[in-house]
Amino acid sequence: MTTPHRFQMTFDGRAYAVAVDGRDVSDQVAAVGVHANPHDLPRVVLHIRPAGT
Repeated sequence: MTTPHRFQMTFDGRAYAVAVDGRDVSDQVAAVGVHANPHDLPRVVLHIRPAGT
């Protein structure tokens, strides 16, 4: 089982900001997938940009 982390995504009207455990990772994220099931914890999948982009 993976370790749970605090995830926060905000939108200021122009752009999204993504933070994991309080650390801003917005510039590294290409896409976000959120999966929810009423009988389990939600899962967030971050799709990371390739290095150097």
